[in-house]
Amino acid sequence: MKLYNNFFATLAVCVVSLGITACNDYDYDTQLARTDITGPFTLKSASGNVYTSSIEGDIITVKINPFADVESELNGALPSFYLPMGATCSPSPTEPQNFTEEVKYTVTSGDGKNQHVYTVKWGPSDPLPFGQGYAFSRVSCEKLYTELGYPGTAMTGDDGGDAPHGDLLFWPAFCSGKLVGFSHVYAWGNSSKNFPANPSLAFKVFNVETLEEENVSVNLGSLTADKIVNITNDWSGHMVAATGGVGGEESAVYYWTSIDAAPVKIGDLPKPVYYNTHTVDGSMFIQVAGDVTDHAVISYMGDRCDTGEHIAVNVVNGQVQDHKVISSGYKSNDKSWNQMISFFGTDNNSNYLVGDTEGEGNGSVRVYYNTSSGMTTNTMPAYLNGKPFSDGVAWWSATGKSGGRGGCRRPFVMAMNINGKDYSLVLTGYDWSYRSQMMTGDFSQYMDDALCYDMRKYSMAKIGAAGLNGILSFGSAGCWYWDADNNQGRIAIWNGREGLATFLISSYE
Repeated sequence: MKLYNNFFATLAVCVVSLGITACNDYDYDTQLARTDITGPFTLKSASGNVYTSSIEGDIITVKINPFADVESELNGALPSFYLPMGATCSPSPTEPQNFTEEVKYTVTSGDGKNQHVYTVKWGPSDPLPFGQGYAFSRVSCEKLYTELGYPGTAMTGDDGGDAPHGDLLFWPAFCSGKLVGFSHVYAWGNSSKNFPANPSLAFKVFNVETLEEENVSVNLGSLTADKIVNITNDWSGHMVAATGGVGGEESAVYYWTSIDAAPVKIGDLPKPVYYNTHTVDGSMFIQVAGDVTDHAVISYMGDRCDTGEHIAVNVVNGQVQDHKVISSGYKSNDKSWNQMISFFGTDNNSNYLVGDTEGEGNGSVRVYYNTSSGMTTNTMPAYLNGKPFSDGVAWWSATGKSGGRGGCRRPFVMAMNINGKDYSLVLTGYDWSYRSQMMTGDFSQYMDDALCYDMRKYSMAKIGAAGLNGILSFGSAGCWYWDADNNQGRIAIWNGREGLATFLISSYE
């Protein structure tokens, strides 16, 4: 707690100004009669978060993010404020208080003649102006795949055998405030593992805060689960799905405005989204930047080649329009055959991220920031000093191993524009741990918050110290959306063989 005493500062000014200004011009009686709290009134929580306030008359309103856990943040918080010269305060400002309830501070003037009672309350903080991104993030829920209602047991060994063991080829997507999980394995089956399809497990709908399964079904209209390749959502939270592709079939793309609404066809795609008959190939994906009901760009991988080809399709007024082939400049046919791009803008002339694995063996993970012309201007740092982890392993994302299987989704990249600011979320990790890493769009700033996330601590608590061997998994997948009207957004991350986590982000300070 800082108690401000003007005496020494005043004395110094008087000494310096001898011959210019007389010290006796300072009105000590007025200063000693003051009872006002001056300067900023802030609270520091046990977690280290600092909250500002506004002072209007006798009321001090501490501003806290409306999505924060008020009890844990404000109960036991330590105040910080300034007092006039000689003034005292009760209760002592050096003592933590429970600010979830009203706290009254009585300020007594330095001459002992005056008192002023301030009441400290809390209220919602102000949102950041547009262009300044988000200010707050938290984990909403995390669950192992066995806790999500899927059969089987968590795998701790190297070989999954004939059971999926969490390798569900799972794709998350938000839709009308809920989270949809689509399992390609259960939708299509896996003939190489003699694992039959199970349409009843192909789609699940979850509550985003609890990950409890909702008693609601996705309205597929005339579509069937075995024709769907994968799902995602656009920046506004409309679910999007791609169909077809195997055996030369054409691909089409659809969107949903709500879980129970019939799918709306956006159009046919210029090349199949999925052309490999190996039904456990996890590298085929779609991503959507923008609002598919208005303007957006859909991107997905083309044929694997030395130049890294991707298809970028413009959507205008909810319908497929023109497209172009984008070359990332990096091989997509080397180990582990995985490469993906993700746009920062809503058309195919925007800057984009490239998530790539290179070399032989398990392959090294790389992430690049490319301009709309295809020029790489930034590369994700190989090592970032982030938050410590319980397993003692350094944060090592950008030069770690990709998955040991061809078509593994590592790294999975998401270019994001949150409240007018670009961010890059990279899903990767090492052999025994999945990790996500949140940075500003050009990797210049590491966001040390909830989105720099490691699920291993949770999974170890559930299945023991052995953890899950992720090197043979098909990797991660994610999705996100931003609700500008409510200054909040949601993010979901699926870690293959392990489980699912959801996050809340907010532009409230």
